[in-house]
Amino acid sequence: MARNIASLIKGEKPTAAFNGQGVCYVDVGDGMAAEGAGDFYAYPDPVVKLAIPSKESRKAKHEFERIFEWWFTEYQNK
Repeated sequence: MARNIASLIKGEKPTAAFNGQGVCYVDVGDGMAAEGAGDFYAYPDPVVKLAIPSKESRKAKHEFERIFEWWFTEYQNK
């Protein structure tokens, strides 16, 4: 994704493909979230490890959402 964003910023066509490696966050309540990371394209099933929930992961989740919101807002009309 970072390569594709850099390509867009430079006015080039994005060409990088997603390899299945990723991170997601799960809100679990009480001001905490858990980070899930792994290979979402693994065969025959995704291989994802869920970390112990923490307040730090909730902060990371909100930062992740803020960046995505900015990116989608910035590039939705291009």
